Amino acid sequence: MFSVIFRYSENCKQSIELHQMPYVPAQAGRDALELVLAIYKSHLDKAPVSLPLYDFGTKDMQL
Repeated sequence: MFSVIFRYSENCKQSIELHQMPYVPAQAGRDALELVLAIYKSHLDKAPVSLPLYDFGTKDMQL
């Protein structure tokens, strides 16, 4: 696990230095987080949710 994080951080650093796109763009990470938050919101509301989420964040995840 550590090696994956290290490789990703090195790639991010290199991408900035060389003005290149990283292996995984930040938007992909944001989209993945939004999907997880949508799953939590759907569970809490007991209803389907629409993306993008506008009114739900990590502070709303308390059960």
